[in-house]
Amino acid sequence: MQRYKKQDASIECEFIVPAEVCGKAVRLGLQKEQPQMQQAGKRTQLQRFESAASAFCRSLRDLKHYAHGKTQKQVLSALLVLAEDTELHNDIAGRILTGETAEAAVKTVAEQYVGIMRRAEDGQMRSGAVELESICTGFLEHMSRGCETDYAGYRDRIVVALEISAIQIMRLSMAGALGVAAERGSKTGHAAIFAKTEGMPYAIAAEGLYDEVADGDMVLFDPEKEHIVIRPPDIQASGPKKCEESQAKPKPFFAANVTGRRGALSAKKNGAWGIGLLRTEALLMQYHREPGEKEQEELYRTILQAGLPVYARLADMDEDKRLPWLMAEKEGKRLRGIDAVCENRNFYQAQIRALLGAGYLAPHGIMAPMIRCAEDFVYVKRMVAEAAQDRKIPAERLKTGCMVETPQAVEDIEEIAGLAGFLSIGTNDLTRYTLGMPREEDLSTLYPEIKKSISKVVRESHKKGVSVGICGDAAANKNNLLFFDEIGVDYVSVPPSLIAGLADLHDKNEESDFRGR
Repeated sequence: MQRYKKQDASIECEFIVPAEVCGKAVRLGLQKEQPQMQQAGKRTQLQRFESAASAFCRSLRDLKHYAHGKTQKQVLSALLVLAEDTELHNDIAGRILTGETAEAAVKTVAEQYVGIMRRAEDGQMRSGAVELESICTGFLEHMSRGCETDYAGYRDRIVVALEISAIQIMRLSMAGALGVAAERGSKTGHAAIFAKTEGMPYAIAAEGLYDEVADGDMVLFDPEKEHIVIRPPDIQASGPKKCEESQAKPKPFFAANVTGRRGALSAKKNGAWGIGLLRTEALLMQYHREPGEKEQEELYRTILQAGLPVYARLADMDEDKRLPWLMAEKEGKRLRGIDAVCENRNFYQAQIRALLGAGYLAPHGIMAPMIRCAEDFVYVKRMVAEAAQDRKIPAERLKTGCMVETPQAVEDIEEIAGLAGFLSIGTNDLTRYTLGMPREEDLSTLYPEIKKSISKVVRESHKKGVSVGICGDAAANKNNLLFFDEIGVDYVSVPPSLIAGLADLHDKNEESDFRGR
């Protein structure tokens, strides 16, 4: 690969995820050390580091919840182990206690570790150097800003970096970045794997790109010529144009779980009939302040651009899913689902108005998170009705459903189904709360008690003419497809990248069933 010459109009690159895309550039860099903290004492510096490390590890757990498939989960789990490594923390703390600032200590230890890893003979060890740098970057971001970078600023932008990590690829994808270009990287590294899974246009460019590009410059990805063009004349910003795949044949049994616009486009490409679960909290995680109603409206509208029906779940809070502006606990108890809605009513009312304003009317739907009974669902339906009245939307244009993921909701399903426009069974939480299983356990298996609950929900809902979908790890387990067919589940909602393989197996099951009749 040739070194970039400053007078040239383009830079040679290697496309890991090829797509023609054009947009304004923004450079991804570290936050500077806060001057007022340079004189802080050792104890304060140590507390700053410990607080930042703890917050960053929480953010990794947040991301793990939205991982697509086993590979992403395994990578994020490995990163979390590294981020919590006692030796790493002790080395940083030791330097702080010798008088270095928290930032200087993190940078020094990172340089030492990364230098050793880059010189290692083992290829996996060398590629891990990028991820260690990204972990230390996360520590530094939390120390300098009190949080990680506000990724909302990268929406509709081409991100240019010296080096990019898997964590950053995932956050940028969730934020709606158009593409990523880095000067250093590996075709087989974690960043490349995540870019492929997320469908994020990604290029490794020749040296000089980062220094040449300024924030706001127009940048064009040209996979055909294997170049990145800087400040191309007479060209408009555009979203990614597919270079390889065409849209798959529609697969009526399969919907997709998505966390952002890129996932919605991937769902359409892979043949999903619709988006069975839009995790709106994942869309909002890119903000570190509460976004305004108009801001939310614009955000939700980007999902509809895929042209698929969308079931949008109201923000669902949990220990690994947090929005900093929401009340998360009350009287020592963590708020989830309907409890979070009740205690943060103003925010959720604004979210519902924003969804309706964005166009989430039938056939699109708004979904209540984790209810326990019909009374809980009625509470949310009233909020939707109030928001519709504010927006002057007639009631017949509304479609409101809910998640069924607690044993109490299963018990009350007959009444709940009579109120719902659609239902979605969340197998992960249903398994956890029914069997008392910890979050770390494999939740893709359908135990007899869970099969019984799912069968009851489907049976009672169909009596009322209400469709039922399945989401959660069990929905993506190929061994469960036959059971879902047998009891009459209307659809399963899975990560977009898994649809093709599951659909092939589902078609074979249907063929075998037909021949056996």
